[in-house]
Amino acid sequence: MALLSILAAKRGAPIFTAEISPPRLYLEIDRIVGIARRLRALGLDAIAVTNSTGGSYKFSPWAIVDDIQRTMGHVPLIIHLTARDEGSARSVYYHLHEMSLKGVRDVLIIRGDPSPGNSKLLDSYRFTTSELVEMVAGYRRGVLLDGSACEPLPTLDIFVAAHPEFPERALAKHFEFLRRKIDRGANGLIANIVTDADAFFRYRDRAQSAGIMQPIVPSLVPLNSSRRCEFLQQRLHIPVPAATLGALRASDRESAHRFARDDLIRKLDRLIAGGAPGANFNIIVPSDADTVVESVSAFRGTGA
Repeated sequence: MALLSILAAKRGAPIFTAEISPPRLYLEIDRIVGIARRLRALGLDAIAVTNSTGGSYKFSPWAIVDDIQRTMGHVPLIIHLTARDEGSARSVYYHLHEMSLKGVRDVLIIRGDPSPGNSKLLDSYRFTTSELVEMVAGYRRGVLLDGSACEPLPTLDIFVAAHPEFPERALAKHFEFLRRKIDRGANGLIANIVTDADAFFRYRDRAQSAGIMQPIVPSLVPLNSSRRCEFLQQRLHIPVPAATLGALRASDRESAHRFARDDLIRKLDRLIAGGAPGANFNIIVPSDADTVVESVSAFRGTGA
């Protein structure tokens, strides 16, 4: 079942997904499987598999799909498709064919981070994300780029990225591009990492004012160290509340873990009570999975 169908079937109850990246090295696949085992107890609505880690070109999502399916059983998968990596229509259709074979019914189409090193040499960027959405939507209907027919995927959901971290001055242009993707076939949005629930609500309300009514699922990551917060701010341009950064700078490892868990629970309470359809958790290291399991379990017991 596709994620938006699951959301409709839950009739207002939140959906929870987690995002796992392929490893940089083949020997690290066991670590990814261990993360999936930790998350299995949550009964997640989907697992998102990203297209490589930090722009690495060594692994595609399919490197770990079979392992995750064996570990997680029935949990639906969301595959990331990035403009950075698709050098031909043939490669896009290969991914979609693999999705049809493996029962994957959700795809997130994004631009993708530049590869480390000489990204001009390694990355293609032949297609814009809007063009990829149009190609995937055509495949969903059973029509290829050249007009020929293929086996349709009518139950496929197409997600694109939302960016609550964008400054106010950039939103009008951003929503213009977002509207273009929706007009070409996108059904839903998965937001970039949210560190402040109020920022997410401001973005959602502005999106609705711009005529974008598709559900927006916020992404969350455990804020368990000042180093992680500084990375979000400096490399990803995602603001982190000063109080959060100050608390983590004054924390040892154990108290930082408690802070990350409690902070995640508070954000879940705020987001779900404020109308967010659920949350997508970014899992970077195995301890993140433990924090997410604790937080979601606590939310389900005492949350909104």
